[in-house]
Amino acid sequence: VDLTHTTPAARNEVFTINSNRAHPRPLVFTHTGSQQVFEKYNEGHHPNFKYYCLSDNEIFNISKCNGIIGIIPENFWLVGANTHLKQFDPKLFRNGIAYMIETIKDINCKTVSKDYSNIGIGTDFDGLADVPADFYKPSQGGKLIAELHKHFTDKQVSMMTSGNALRVLREGWL
Repeated sequence: VDLTHTTPAARNEVFTINSNRAHPRPLVFTHTGSQQVFEKYNEGHHPNFKYYCLSDNEIFNISKCNGIIGIIPENFWLVGANTHLKQFDPKLFRNGIAYMIETIKDINCKTVSKDYSNIGIGTDFDGLADVPADFYKPSQGGKLIAELHKHFTDKQVSMMTSGNALRVLREGWL
């Protein structure tokens, strides 16, 4: 089940249903960010959008069921920066890969295992929000992977770029 476009109340209901199953399934957020990182850069500018990103408790619940959180490469969903907004702060619209890495680290430290087994890359190039200058089309994925290798081990990068998603698909269909 992908919980990306659900309300916090719906998420809690799904977490409860899943945890009451004899064999809980891995749940996913295919493309999102962290409420804590979003709020760090926003200072209340977009209070209604922070709920799109995950709370610390939701991050913990995803990791508890061995699910995955796909980190979105859109600056608005990561830190609230978008050139179409009147409250836009140009200094926030820097290259987004750095925001993705900051979000990955923030989310991982709130998981059960803290080993990057609940992190993925969740692109959503739909045109709703500005995409970062350094990752605005799929062919630039190599830039992200090269930067990930500067911060994480080869095994962790492999897990985040494909291994975790494949594991969730296998576990979710069995």
